[in-house]
Amino acid sequence: MAAIRYRVQELKCDRVVYVTDVGQEFHFKQVFAGGEKCGFVNLKETKLDHMMFGVVQQETIEIVDGKEVKKVEKIKTRAGKSVKLAELLDEGRDRALQSFHDRVAGKTQSAPEESKSSSAAASGPTFMVDSNGFSYWSHDGKPIGGGGDK
Repeated sequence: MAAIRYRVQELKCDRVVYVTDVGQEFHFKQVFAGGEKCGFVNLKETKLDHMMFGVVQQETIEIVDGKEVKKVEKIKTRAGKSVKLAELLDEGRDRALQSFHDRVAGKTQSAPEESKSSSAAASGPTFMVDSNGFSYWSHDGKPIGGGGDK
């Protein structure tokens, strides 16, 4: 509620978009209605949107009775067990590199070309959001546009 009030009344935003997983849908419906009821936002003047994506999951491996048991479960960031972005991008790069090796088994590419290609494929669509707006990042960590300066 405080974030809505700040963004609408202090920053004078005419549209605010919150991007979270689909599990937060009801929460944002309540928050948007509550913000209007409290007078923080006039929904006829300011558009509040919740852009949902599917549930983010991760695979965990546990040893049960001496056997490896794989489980796929929703990532719970508050539990502190979520994958860090850098680790996720590294894994994406490694998987892309393996995919390249599998597809071009007979062709040769230099190691630097393979590394560059796999990094680009793994993190090409990655972007970060900071207090200044969207900042888009290239596969090599250099900003390539957007409102932020980080």
